[in-house]
Amino acid sequence: MEIAKEACRRLGVTPEFKQISWQNKEACLSDGTVDCLCGSFSMNGREESYAWAGPYMYSRQVVVVKATSDIRTLRDLNGKYIAVQNASKPDELFSNDAISGVSVKKVYSFATMSAVFAALKKEYVDACAGHETACLLLELVNDIILMLNKADRKRGDDIPTTAVFRLSEEVRKLYLIAAEQAKGYDGVTLEPPQFSGEDKPLVGESLYLRQIMMNIIANAVRYSKKGRTVRFSLSQNPARNRDGYAEVHFVCEDNGIGMSKEFQKSMFEPFTQENTSSVSRFGGVGLFHCAKAGKYTERNHGGG
Repeated sequence: MEIAKEACRRLGVTPEFKQISWQNKEACLSDGTVDCLCGSFSMNGREESYAWAGPYMYSRQVVVVKATSDIRTLRDLNGKYIAVQNASKPDELFSNDAISGVSVKKVYSFATMSAVFAALKKEYVDACAGHETACLLLELVNDIILMLNKADRKRGDDIPTTAVFRLSEEVRKLYLIAAEQAKGYDGVTLEPPQFSGEDKPLVGESLYLRQIMMNIIANAVRYSKKGRTVRFSLSQNPARNRDGYAEVHFVCEDNGIGMSKEFQKSMFEPFTQENTSSVSRFGGVGLFHCAKAGKYTERNHGGG
């Protein structure tokens, strides 16, 4: 919506926003209900069907499964149930068996992505699909669950828990999730992250790394007062005296309610919170997952 407002400002017009059923978008354009569409609308394959202003956001179509799922490739979706949003690109692809070598058992189409995510969370379906930017919001709700499930796996499990990733890409995903969450807190600004150092591929569990940072940023946003700003930065550099390793520094700054020095001594202990009055005033789960973050960091030879 912010992009649409800025585009209209530059055009010298005042926008009037209308929420429509995405399934009826073509009818709404034809009968004049709306003059144009703005959203996660893929241009690919539709270049001649509409007059486009041009791409303004890069977003891939992705498939999301629960951490405990045995689905690891697109071909693993054969014979499975999948949830998608009505009239979306994934709806088109999976309903028409348009992905080579993939034929799902049934496609369930829902009006909203919230319903799609709910179907996956309740395990009514085996997977869901949608725009990457939308599916990242699922992690805002489910990353903690996925993290705990993966942490409980036994050594030697044939499901890989490590992968090659780039920190800059994880920062991009992290900001998308955190910025969406910040919208729910009126007057709190989350600035785009600052990334410095090298950007060489890393091998590890990016989900854990992102969850550690997400938990800290989420608390910074949640406990900040109206009109305050939250900032975070990351850097990646070769580890000193440890060939083949990297040092990752993460810094989050805010002007929230803060933590006492006494609490800082025990913040990585399970079930620890500063005080119950803050929880009742601001809501949230406190810093319970700092215990998991601390344990993971120690397990991977990280520093506090």
